[in-house]
Amino acid sequence: MNTHRTIIISLAAFFLAATLFLTATPAVAHGNLQHVVGTVAKVSADSVTITTNSGKTIDVVLAGDTKISKAGQAMQKTDIQVGDRVVIHAEMEDGKLSAHTIELGAGKKATGH
Repeated sequence: MNTHRTIIISLAAFFLAATLFLTATPAVAHGNLQHVVGTVAKVSADSVTITTNSGKTIDVVLAGDTKISKAGQAMQKTDIQVGDRVVIHAEMEDGKLSAHTIELGAGKKATGH
């Protein structure tokens, strides 16, 4: 009876760990860089505010060496517009996320009426 209980507990722990592993969103990608994926909510000269697909708001600093592109073409900071879909690779610097690369999506997020 004790062996049966141990097997059940072990299986439950295994399935819980597997579920957490498979459903977790990776926070770090490409070394120490973090992914920020979502829609541009606000743009300033030195930062962008992104609303992620889960509704979280994240501010990302635009560094002087931030590489910005769209469909493989180099873009400028001034090309980033509110509503643009983006994928940002950023790293934590002095307590703030600093963009290493920004890939602008092909189209803007659809808005509902």
